[in-house]
Amino acid sequence: MASGFRVRLGTIPDYSRESGGMAITAVRDGSPAAKAGVTGSDIIVKFGPHEIDNVYDCMAALNEYDPGDEVEIVVLRGEERLTLQAVLASGG
Repeated sequence: MASGFRVRLGTIPDYSRESGGMAITAVRDGSPAAKAGVTGSDIIVKFGPHEIDNVYDCMAALNEYDPGDEVEIVVLRGEERLTLQAVLASGG
């Protein structure tokens, strides 16, 4: 996610997707997202307790956490709904 945040996940969102979750175009190597198993084709639909409909929902949710916090992320991968755990890193 974008720099300027207290924490980072390490995903590169698809800004063209307007709803239905935050689509990921890529995941930075070694990032919290990569370590959690998020891939470049996933769509984040839940971040902690927050339902995610678009990239702005995910940014708002991310802003509520601190470095080192563990967060449950629900992604859609094809027809599958997966629950992953990420430990957030310091933002940049």
